[in-house]
Amino acid sequence: MLTQTKLGEANVLSFYKGSTVINQNIVNTCSAFGTIWKDGVEDAKTIMHEYGHSVQERI
Repeated sequence: MLTQTKLGEANVLSFYKGSTVINQNIVNTCSAFGTIWKDGVEDAKTIMHEYGHSVQERI
């Protein structure tokens, strides 16, 4: 189960269901090129939402 703590523990790089999650402070939370770019502590719903976009990009 996805928790904020698990994704928040990583300084820069983590993974969610095979998608790369990069913690950065340049752009808002988004999904591009199959990667989720997050800009801070995001709730689980936001990460799942962005994951959906990363799946759509691969189709």
